[in-house]
Amino acid sequence: MIYLVIAAILAIIIVASVLFYMFASDPWIGMNCEEMIDFAKTPQHLELTKEQHKEFHKAVNPCR
Repeated sequence: MIYLVIAAILAIIIVASVLFYMFASDPWIGMNCEEMIDFAKTPQHLELTKEQHKEFHKAVNPCR
């Protein structure tokens, strides 16, 4: 029984970490063109790393 609880806790931590990484590293994933253009005007856009900024603009360029 204790092993199931430990396994469940570890699974939750792993899933939460993966989801956090996916959405924290590329917050525009899942956005449509209008949402990405709006995101480009936010302070959060300015907080992207150099690599994230480059990837974001590759993703948003076809929308313009």
